[in-house]
Order: sequence, then structure tokens, then C-alpha cells
Amino acid sequence: MPNTKIYLDTAHWDVASGKLIDGLPSLRELLCDMLAVDRSACHLVLIGVGAPVDQPPINVEVLLLPGRERTQASLRTVAGRLRERITNVTGLGVAVRIAMLDPRTYVALK
Repeated sequence: MPNTKIYLDTAHWDVASGKLIDGLPSLRELLCDMLAVDRSACHLVLIGVGAPVDQPPINVEVLLLPGRERTQASLRTVAGRLRERITNVTGLGVAVRIAMLDPRTYVALK
């Protein structure tokens, strides 16, 4: 896992959605490499949203199960690399949030 949702403000959809969709495989590779997970465990989606103009047009939300190697510092590095990669591809402002899931209550059926 990570479960990653990329929210793109629909005001920028025509310009950025194709670039983001084309870049999803490389974003998945980045996440898998940095988080040491298998590709089959990584889920990425692009979602169009309506958003106020005073916030970043792209918001990335990553949900993970905890692990010893997933420290605050390492996750900041992951978030920074994601933000940098997406900004470079789209030229838009990007906010990245990473949250840990509770493994005792998390359920996934695939």
C-alpha cells in the first residue's frame, strides 16, 4: 500500500489532467521505491474537484499502513519528492498530505 488520491481542481483539468494521467506510472514507481512496497499494493487515482482559488490546485493524499522505516523524516522526503515531481509535470502548486492508517481497524478487499 499506499493508497494515493490526486485531487485536481477542475479549473485546471484541461491543461493538467493528461499530463498527470501520463505520469501515474512513474509516480507509482517513485512511491514503490521510496516506501519499499510492491506495485500491486500501490493504488493511484486522479479525481477532479471544485476548489476555492486560494488553495493549491493539486492536493495529493497518501494513506499508508505504519512501518518502522516510515519515520516522520522519511515521509517528509516522500512528500517532497511527490510535490516536486507533480509540480514539474504540471507547473501547478501542489499540497501533499500523508497519513497513517490504523492496522487494527484497516480492512481492504481486492
